[in-house]
Amino acid sequence: MILLRPLAHLVGFLWAVLLALFCLGIALFCLDGLISLGSARPDRLLHLPRVRMKVGHFLAQLEAPGHAAILALLCGLVAVVAGLMLAYGLLGRGTEQLAVLEGNDSEGTLGARRRTLGQIGRVLAGEGSDVIAVKRVRVRLRRGGGGGRLRVRTMRARGSEESVVKSAVEEALTPITAPFSLRQRVASSRPSERSDARR
Repeated sequence: MILLRPLAHLVGFLWAVLLALFCLGIALFCLDGLISLGSARPDRLLHLPRVRMKVGHFLAQLEAPGHAAILALLCGLVAVVAGLMLAYGLLGRGTEQLAVLEGNDSEGTLGARRRTLGQIGRVLAGEGSDVIAVKRVRVRLRRGGGGGRLRVRTMRARGSEESVVKSAVEEALTPITAPFSLRQRVASSRPSERSDARR
């Protein structure tokens, strides 16, 4: 789904280029009514009569019953699904969801983006005691921005207790979890022997 929006913009750009070329061809036809263009007419430059014959033969094959008709039906269904996905990527909601801190109709809304909360959470989690690395931080917000969930996965030092590290990380995350009503879920693991050998 992430690639749908850039792909939809690319298809829109290509469609705009084709539409501009089509309008240019219409303009040349109108100009041919005033000044004879001869061999410079768009249909003669693009060999449209020959293309029409080839396309007509291809469409006649598609209309005939058999495997070609089934293949044409499948291709049509795939094209419809691809068009719907591109439309969703182009017309889908582009604004990132906000975690609402406070807001009303008269003064507006004060909030933070999900990505920003994740970056702040990564920094705060790294300040916990016996935390040597923060592997993953994931923020999920509810619809409307009222509350959500914050998941953090850390790596703790050897010899440290998991419960102690979890409590320290949860306490370090309080500045963002309490105001934004985020339920936190902290997981901690120790470094493997392979990673120690590489170091």
